Amino acid sequence: MSNRLKVLFSLVVVLALASSVFLLSPGKSVETSSEYFDEMKLCQLPTDLKNTEHLGFPRPEKAIKTTGSLKSLVILVDFKDLPYSEKSLLEWRNQQIPTFEKFTKQMSYGKLDFKVDIHPKVIHLNKSVLTYKLDVSRFSPEEKRQNADFMSLINDTVRLADSEVDFSQYEFFNIVAPPTDNIGINGTTGPFGMKLDNRIINYATFGSINEYYGDSKKSIWFLHEAGHAMGLSHPYAYYQMWGAMGSGDTNAPEFLGWERFLLSWFDQSNVLCIANQKIDSYSVKISPLYKSGAHAKILVYKLSKNSAIVVEYRSAKELGSVDSSQSGVLVYKVQTNIPADFGAVSLLFGNISRPSNTIKAGEFVRYEDLEIKVDELSDNEAFVTISKN
Repeated sequence: MSNRLKVLFSLVVVLALASSVFLLSPGKSVETSSEYFDEMKLCQLPTDLKNTEHLGFPRPEKAIKTTGSLKSLVILVDFKDLPYSEKSLLEWRNQQIPTFEKFTKQMSYGKLDFKVDIHPKVIHLNKSVLTYKLDVSRFSPEEKRQNADFMSLINDTVRLADSEVDFSQYEFFNIVAPPTDNIGINGTTGPFGMKLDNRIINYATFGSINEYYGDSKKSIWFLHEAGHAMGLSHPYAYYQMWGAMGSGDTNAPEFLGWERFLLSWFDQSNVLCIANQKIDSYSVKISPLYKSGAHAKILVYKLSKNSAIVVEYRSAKELGSVDSSQSGVLVYKVQTNIPADFGAVSLLFGNISRPSNTIKAGEFVRYEDLEIKVDELSDNEAFVTISKN
């Protein structure tokens, strides 16, 4: 073969190879090498708050455990002026408990297996509802709400149930009252450090079922309140659809990725941490938050000691009823020194007018000199580029 023919042949081979490479992966994003990321512990932002609820590491000392096989107890009560209603039993047995058990197991990727018992006997409190000052509304001024006598209610309930309940089995318990308009306050109380059967129990939930009975969207009431016992706070400054801790009737009730990170439900492989930026631009692949396994589930870009940008992919296949129009990449800022109800989590969505605040392929958001862009989006993964201008 002549030299000229050899050169032409070589060019044909090179062009063919180039063409075949292009056809195998047209337009695919190239992931940034793992060497440019940091250990996830460097993205575990601390907090200066001393509250019993916050979004900083570590969780409050007295919060309930969040891994392993655990149990909680439901105690049905009635009052001198408020008789027992079977609605309470049915609501908890058919809605609140199954939802809580299913969600905690799936959101923790099997790391938490929480079972809930119902005490078989109704506890008859020989006092009126007003004795415990429970008629205050949750919208009442804080000073009036503080007058509600939760501890007397808890002490009376425990005293009457103690001979038949082994409290050493339980992380926390739940006092459930019949439906009534005379109880206006619901929620989680604690930590109170009550020693029962040689075990310190710090938390209890309480409420009439009026707030959630018969509303399928509010089957997450117990999940929300248990989240407080885990140390989680209300993340937003106003109601938001993303997460049970942000809204009592959301159609996207799975905990946020940051909340799962805080609850020890992620492994190193699940967290892409940028604590010390080493290059101008990072391209990453993250799987939908609901998927179990060793995939990366959140990207955390540390801004300061107490703040970070978090990126996660919320899919229509997750728990709840998110549809395809709402699914996409969620970008938010976490500030661990901001207390509950004041916006420890703020969603970033730029000029996106979509009510769900998620970002689709080709869209981006900016925060100061950062740009977060969704390059590609499929059912199984999202390719995201975060760059500093």
